[in-house]
This record gives sequence, C-alpha cells and structure tokens, in this order.
Amino acid sequence: MCRRTIFLLSLIIALLFVVLVYPESDYYPQFADRVERVILISIDSALSEYIAPNIMPNLFRLLSRGFNFTNVYTTFTCNTIPAHVAMLTGAYPERTGIIGNAYHFKENGTTIIANRLTLRKAQTIIEANPEIFSVFISGKWWLGPILSNGSDYIINAPRGRIPPTEPYDFNIPVSGLSGDANDYWTISAMIEIARKIDFDFMFVNLAWCDDLQHVYGPLTEPIKKYMHELDRMLKEFFDALIHSGKFSTTLFVITSDHTQSKIRKSVNILRHLTENGINAYVQNEGTAAIIFLEDSNDIISAAKLLRELEGVEKIFIRGINYSLLHIPENYGDIIVSLADGYCLPASVETPMGHFWSDITINGQHGGLHTSRVFLFFVGPRIKRGRYLGEVSIVDIVPTIVSIMGWNLPKQCEGRDLSGIIFG
Repeated sequence: MCRRTIFLLSLIIALLFVVLVYPESDYYPQFADRVERVILISIDSALSEYIAPNIMPNLFRLLSRGFNFTNVYTTFTCNTIPAHVAMLTGAYPERTGIIGNAYHFKENGTTIIANRLTLRKAQTIIEANPEIFSVFISGKWWLGPILSNGSDYIINAPRGRIPPTEPYDFNIPVSGLSGDANDYWTISAMIEIARKIDFDFMFVNLAWCDDLQHVYGPLTEPIKKYMHELDRMLKEFFDALIHSGKFSTTLFVITSDHTQSKIRKSVNILRHLTENGINAYVQNEGTAAIIFLEDSNDIISAAKLLRELEGVEKIFIRGINYSLLHIPENYGDIIVSLADGYCLPASVETPMGHFWSDITINGQHGGLHTSRVFLFFVGPRIKRGRYLGEVSIVDIVPTIVSIMGWNLPKQCEGRDLSGIIFG
C-alpha cells in the first residue's frame, strides 16, 4: 500500500472520528446559556438501536451533545396511551387511572378505547401551567382527546384511514392502518409551528415507527430504512428551529413510550381459561393481558392455569403483587405479561373491532420485555454524559418543571433528574 493511500485512509478515519466523537463541530449551532422553551418528542415504539450513526446520523449527532439515561423504563402495560399519560403527568397508572390502550367496565361488560379525558385522574404539565404557550402535536389520533386539554395549539391526527404519502409508502394496505398520521404530516406541522409561533412547550408524538414495526417487526431492514428517512425529516425540523432563531435556546427531550418485540407465536388465554371452566373477559394489550374473572373466587385457580400456559412469563394478582406494577387494585383480577416473542391472538376483538385481522403482526408490545426505552436531554447548560441508574418516564415532567421553574402537576410522583443532568 503506497504512502499516499495510507495518508488518505488515515485522514478519512480522523474525519469520521471528529464527526462521531466530537459532535460540537457538526452542523448544529452551540447552545446558549438559557432555556426559553422545551420540545418533548416521543418516537412511538422506537428502539435505542435506531439512534446510531448508520441509521439516524443527524439525531445521533445532536443527542451525542447531551445527557443519555441508559436504564429507563416505561409504565405497565407498555402501550401508547398509558405510557404517554404517564409521560405528561409524571404519575404511574395507579394515580392516572390509565392502565392500557383499552378500558373495561366490568359492571356492564363494555370496553372502550382508553382515551376519554374523563378517565384520566392526574393533571398534565400543560394543565398545571396555563400561563405558558403549549403546542400539542400527535400522529396517534387517540392521544389528543385525553392529553391535549389546555393546549393553546392542537394538531392531532384525525380518526380515520390516512393513506401513506410517497416516499413513505412501504406498500402497507391502507385497511391495515390505524388512522395514525404518517410522520411526514406530523413533522410538516412541527416545521410550520417552529417558523411561525413563539411557544414555550411543545409535545410531539411521531407515530409511524410503531405502525411499521407492527407490520415488519423491529430491527428489520424496512424499519431501518424508514428510520433513516425519519432522521432526514427531523433534520428539516431542526433546520427550521435554527433559521427561526429558536434552536440555541431550546431544551430537547427525546424519548419513546415503549419498544416492540418480534412475534413468533400467539397465546390464546381466553380459550385456555374457558376450556378449563373459568369464565372471564381478557383485555387484549398486545403482549400483555388484563383478566376480569366472572367469579373472583376463581382467582387462584385461574392463576395456576395461566402458569401452565406456554408463553406466560409473569403473573400479577390483585391484592398480592399489583403494587409492583403501580396498577390500581380495583382494575382487573389478574395481569399477565407474556414472554418475548409471544402475543395475544391478532384477530381478537378489541375496542376498534378486529383491528389487525387483515395483516400479519410481526411486532408487538405491552409486556414487560418492551418496557425499556431511551431518554435524552439536550440543550443549554446540559452536560454531555450518561447515567446508568434506573429511571422512569414519569421522571420527565418533574425534571422539565424544575429546569423551567414551572408548576408541578398534581398527582406527579416522578423524580427530578436535573441534579444528575447538570451535575
């Protein structure tokens, strides 16, 4: 190998080292010494593995400038509605009253989507701070009704079938989608607001990583390809903040509500109980189930039967160990977390009907194995570093209000992490 070739290879390696290890030298401007606004972005269902130089290089460079919590857990069940409610209230399900994506009324046997404002029992950061200008943007159509209350500007995906938009069409049947807005729609709204509105707090849910992973499964090539495209779209948003003069005084909080696991097999809990003489309603929460027994005296027998069932990993019994999950004692009789790779049958009746009956589920969430998420704080005065201790998504709100001097929501029970972040 000639000397010139060696020199060129050394130069390329050095440049890569500068870009990846010293992100201060990249495109993004330096942060100021004051925080004027907060942007909380939840990338629905995203895994930490996606935040890598080869998949999401722009987001990777930005987050490398901030503080990384590496041992973060969402609430149980690990689903969109309960996790985002916890994220914006700083409270666990035992205080929020929201346990899953569905809500079952045992007294009359009805089940609804758990997105009614009247179901939520804890105050959000938006409601606790009416004096600030809040923006709520959600690609998940069911988050707006339960969480946008009190926001000054609301952009929520309309319920209905929103077809994919090129170049984000991964050939998914429109009939198989939930009505969530693709991220192009969501980020376009983010960009317009960044250009035109002077806000104090912005919450964003990016929905399509979740939708696509249900179809293709996590960490597959189509998902990596999409996350690379999402990274490009996020850079457009960051560009808009830079050009509007907002970037350097913004605190960015980037997280996920849950992850997903690759599904290999379904577990029919309802059939197993029924065949063994126990009548029950099984609330389908993906890779978790909340069981309402017709006769509560069957609770021990039902738990024993469930332990014998392939795919059942953890069982929680009302009055015995519900508190380990921060679950209200008055909801259900038994809660099951399935093992990695297992989920409830795809065609089970849900509040949305036979929601997934026309496509194959390759990815799913709900159980404890999908509870570990990522959490980054990036912005003015925040040091670069990482924390290995366990934290929760309920810690996001108390940390934000501590940094900003805002009011703490009622029922908030999370921990203030600002001391760790600023060191």
